Amino acid sequence: MPWWVFNAALAWRLFESLPDDEKARFLTDLLTKAGKVSIVKTALAWLNGKKTYIVAGLTVMFGILEATGHPVPYWVYAVLGGLGFTVLRVGVAKSQAAATAVMAAVKTIQPPAEPVNQSTNPPGN
Repeated sequence: MPWWVFNAALAWRLFESLPDDEKARFLTDLLTKAGKVSIVKTALAWLNGKKTYIVAGLTVMFGILEATGHPVPYWVYAVLGGLGFTVLRVGVAKSQAAATAVMAAVKTIQPPAEPVNQSTNPPGN
C-alpha cells in the first residue's frame, strides 16, 4: 500500500472519530482559514487561465466517449456549453478591463515640452 493511501485512511479514521460538532468546525476552519490562506481562493487562483482549456478538454473527452459507443447524458453537453460560454465571457471581460487600463495609461503620457529637431543636418555641422 502506498504511503499516501495509508495516511489518507488514517486521517479519515481520525476525522470519523470526531464528534459531529467538531467535524463541522474542522471543515469550516479548513475551508475558510487553512493557515490564513483560503483553500477556495488558492484553488481559484490555480484555475486562473486554465478554465477554458479544462472545459474544452472535458468536451473532447465526452465526445470521444460518445463516439466509442459509451452513452453520455444529453445534459452533460448543456452544462459544458454553459460553462464554456461563462468562462469565455469572464475572459473577454478581463481582457477588456486590461485594454481599458492600458489605454488610460497611454492617455496620461505627455508629449515632449520642446519640439524635436527634425532637420536633416545633425547637430554640430
